[in-house]
Amino acid sequence: MQRTWSVCVAAFGATYTFSIGNVTGPRLGPELGASRGEVALVLAAFAVSFAAGLILAGRLGDRYGRRRLLGIGLLALALTSALAAAAPGLWLLIAARVLQGASSAIVMPQTLAIIQTLGSEPARARGLAAFTASSGVGTVAGQVVGGLVMGLGLPFAGW
Repeated sequence: MQRTWSVCVAAFGATYTFSIGNVTGPRLGPELGASRGEVALVLAAFAVSFAAGLILAGRLGDRYGRRRLLGIGLLALALTSALAAAAPGLWLLIAARVLQGASSAIVMPQTLAIIQTLGSEPARARGLAAFTASSGVGTVAGQVVGGLVMGLGLPFAGW
């Protein structure tokens, strides 16, 4: 059970990071002087690097250890999230979102692979249910928290 919760927290973080960008995207234009196309590029940067990295990251986890890759992915996700939050300009933000997507791509296959090694069929089913719930909650939480933070208009909460 302990492993299930730790990988579910990781899945939450990866989906949260993706969805918070979708909510904060519309604020990018005025704050960074970005066009609508450039804002779309910020949002797509995460999704494309995430999708492109999933298969490779899964294979690397098989080869070098899922726990090791999960730790590396979580550390990278935290660092790239801080980089994105502190990005002073559009192109650094796009680069940070590419790196965030790649970091999330490292995290997600490790979480599912670890769940698949839980043992019995009921344990795997509970693990997959918890993974699904935490991924969904992360997606919703990113949108809600992102909207709340952007709505507050705090000087440190935007670009």
